[in-house]
Amino acid sequence: MRFITALLCSSLAQAAFGAVIAAPEKRAVAYGFSGGSVKSSRGSLARRGEEYNMDRLDDLEEEAEDASKEQIYQSIDYLANIFNQKGVGYGLMGGVAMQLYGYEDRETKDSDMTINVNSRDLLDKIKDDQAIARPPPLMAASGTARLFVKIGDQQVASDVFVQGGDQSPPVETHQINGYWVLNLAPLINSKLRRAEDKDNEDVLWLIQNKGSDVNAQADAIDQGRRIEFTKTFIEDDDEEEGEENDNLKLVRETFKLSKEQIWDD
Repeated sequence: MRFITALLCSSLAQAAFGAVIAAPEKRAVAYGFSGGSVKSSRGSLARRGEEYNMDRLDDLEEEAEDASKEQIYQSIDYLANIFNQKGVGYGLMGGVAMQLYGYEDRETKDSDMTINVNSRDLLDKIKDDQAIARPPPLMAASGTARLFVKIGDQQVASDVFVQGGDQSPPVETHQINGYWVLNLAPLINSKLRRAEDKDNEDVLWLIQNKGSDVNAQADAIDQGRRIEFTKTFIEDDDEEEGEENDNLKLVRETFKLSKEQIWDD
């Protein structure tokens, strides 16, 4: 942690020195969510957006805890508008994607999206926007950039998975209610890879409520992860009697798996 902190401080110091000697230039400035296009400033020198440090990150996280569902979607609108203007493809994932697929009671305190550019390009495209607080390059190089979009007086958090990151799914999308959302195969792959309780609940919900669509894309979902997920539904009685409970049968058949693939191990 001390080594990372030292690197971060060094990076911030170099950025500050560069800002002192750099020639001033006019930059586009966003003034906050307006429901329309991102506004720009002409004829006046614009200030750069905020690049936060570790101490500031703690404050931003605390402020973002109170974001409402409406504000989360406003922040998505804001980022999507910028990405559309800058030619960046995106796909919503996580809890917001689940809501758009129809899981209306799915709770989330932020948004998650994957984009088709790397972390350097992302930071360069948003650096002049005063409504967005962004991480320093060293932190974003992990493959996930934690952004904070200011909607009115409220900070709203968004995890942006950049290309090249280990956790970044491909941007394979379709539109739902005007938003670009990950297709079921990459969405389920991302959830099976992380495999936290919330992710497993999401996958089961998709199988129970979007079963035919999941079945149609099952071959594009990692087979090993499909098998491991399906095995979590084996109950003691199933092992003893060689039978299947309802959830086990549903998941296995939706994922296009044979009984032998589940029981041979």
